[in-house]
Amino acid sequence: MIWSALAFTLVAACLSGIVISTQPATAATAATAAKCGTARLSAVKYFKTTVSILCDSKWMYVSSLEVPNDEMMVGITGWNQQVPLPFVMSDVLSTMWKIPLKPIYSKTTTATTGVGATALMVNGVPLFNATKPSQSGNQSTYQPGTDPLLTGELDRCDGHSGRGDDYHYHAYPACLVKTLVTLSKSSKAKNSLLGWSLDGFPIYG
Repeated sequence: MIWSALAFTLVAACLSGIVISTQPATAATAATAAKCGTARLSAVKYFKTTVSILCDSKWMYVSSLEVPNDEMMVGITGWNQQVPLPFVMSDVLSTMWKIPLKPIYSKTTTATTGVGATALMVNGVPLFNATKPSQSGNQSTYQPGTDPLLTGELDRCDGHSGRGDDYHYHAYPACLVKTLVTLSKSSKAKNSLLGWSLDGFPIYG
């Protein structure tokens, strides 16, 4: 079954008894969309009903429903019995994704684990690494048996719903790339920016 972001929005609204707005969040603060610059605004312009960005002199703040405009949960063979539900978009900066505008290279490296996001795509969907949490819920290091792509737990767009019913990618977001290529051709504006690592470095594809 193909589920749309709007369908999940309506389902979540019915379940929670609250009205969820699909309009971009705005905030009357020192952070404004204009401070994000043309490149960042252009990167999210195709997803303006589900993603909103604001910037100040140091940070980019991202508010998102965290569900893609593409189909979800189709093609999964290793079902984890979760369904994706959208987040409520907020105009409170402290509740948004916070990404540095000027990333700084680290002198050391830290291995990622199977817990939490490592990046955020331009459609507002988080990107996790290629490892899922251990059965006990603790962090886990990579091995084939913990790779959700190899165990059939990802859909055709390389994402799935996590244990909190949160949709995210674990591999190359193929459907997002296809969407961006199509949109770029129709608008004749080339854009290869796929998202940002949470440390601020851009991701291209």
